[in-house]
Amino acid sequence: MYYAEGRRAQYRGDNETALVAYTRALDLEPSSRPYALAKASSLIVLERTKECLGILTAMVSKKEDEAERSTLLCLAYVAEKKMEQAVRAQSEALTALEWWQPEDSTRLIAVAEGLLRSGPFLPGKSAREIAVTVLPVFVRVADLDPVLMGVAMRTAEIAFAADDLPSAVRFLGELVEAKPEDIPIREQLAALYFLSQQPEAGRRLLDEVEKEKPGRAELYPVLAKLYEEIKIPARAEVYQTLASHSLSPPDLAGIIRLGLLQLEQNQLRRAAETIQWGLGYYPDSLQLLFMAAMTQKGMNRFAEACTSFSAVERLGQYQPGFLNSSFYMEFASTLEQSGQPLRSEHALRRAIALQPDCHEAMNSLGYLWAERGRNLREARRLIDRALELDPGNPAYLDTLAWILFKSGDSASAEPILAEALGTLPDEPVLLEHHGDILLVLGRKQEAGLQYQKAASQGAPSLFLREKVRKTANLMGSR
Repeated sequence: MYYAEGRRAQYRGDNETALVAYTRALDLEPSSRPYALAKASSLIVLERTKECLGILTAMVSKKEDEAERSTLLCLAYVAEKKMEQAVRAQSEALTALEWWQPEDSTRLIAVAEGLLRSGPFLPGKSAREIAVTVLPVFVRVADLDPVLMGVAMRTAEIAFAADDLPSAVRFLGELVEAKPEDIPIREQLAALYFLSQQPEAGRRLLDEVEKEKPGRAELYPVLAKLYEEIKIPARAEVYQTLASHSLSPPDLAGIIRLGLLQLEQNQLRRAAETIQWGLGYYPDSLQLLFMAAMTQKGMNRFAEACTSFSAVERLGQYQPGFLNSSFYMEFASTLEQSGQPLRSEHALRRAIALQPDCHEAMNSLGYLWAERGRNLREARRLIDRALELDPGNPAYLDTLAWILFKSGDSASAEPILAEALGTLPDEPVLLEHHGDILLVLGRKQEAGLQYQKAASQGAPSLFLREKVRKTANLMGSR
């Protein structure tokens, strides 16, 4: 009775009443996990997260509700700014969600929404990646109960966030059939057609809307700006798409704005298509070419990115101020990742020439040389100057330690790297470097521990697993 009362109150948004009801239910059945989880969820909404954590951490993990418990834990840890625990709980919740099938579909939706809510606060997984994981939950619920218009609409929104445009088109299309008089739904479907490379279908819907509401197209850029200002970038993208496709030819500023909205949401594929569409009309636009380069870099298409950066460099000579140190820093890192260290070195030198106090470029060039064991004296001069400009920067301390290590002075390098780790104790590259230095100093056990920690933090080194194995063998053979 009390549990049902709590559910009704929570549905109305009355979480104080819900909490009282859930507390009474739990007092009568202290071992009930659904009652405990319900009480924890109302405590989170009421921002009483310490009490919530007390309930959740006292519960033993069980397969039947681990997705729900871990999601609530994640949200509570985020509120308490305990981000390492929050990341772990989020990962466990996402894993458990894949097979969780409670009888009550509203619990599924609540967990999926909770995970979406946690996304912006935590590193590791973008909102798009989380949307990809939770989308099957919404599809499952929407297919089980097609009359739930709100669920179908939310499913379309999450499919859009997951960049699953066919699913988004499917659910919006069903909503248009159910509510043909709803112009905003038809407009969203039109935008999805344009973004799915189906311009004829999109144009047909917009023509229908224009016949019913003459002059409606004039509102699209206004609505796009409004949604951007109130921080709803997905809806802003929809209306900017409509604004851009309502003009022939599309205006350059609108295309740039659309691409930036897509990049803000980490929708790199959509941004790349928008930029290429824009370059078809404005092939010499420095802004579009630079956006193309940055998008290609973000998609690990480094060879294409280098070509785009080169085009910007060629055309940018005629636009004073465009080719600044920031441009050459981005170009340099792309060249490095594409296996062109000499061109990367040239770009970094250019960045420093344009901005003599650009300590980021000094650090990058010093580290590039240290990695290759070249120009170590000049690398030391650069990193000393970088540390004068930005004292204590842990990345710069790492570079200094690495230069000393490559110069054969591991004893001097170790305390410097230890200082850097004091600021960034879980940074995997620093941990691996520290392990390398400790190993040379004969501190094998400490080196092995640093390698293991680096591996657990996702160090990108291809050789780290072998280092872990070797140090384990060395310790075992003492």
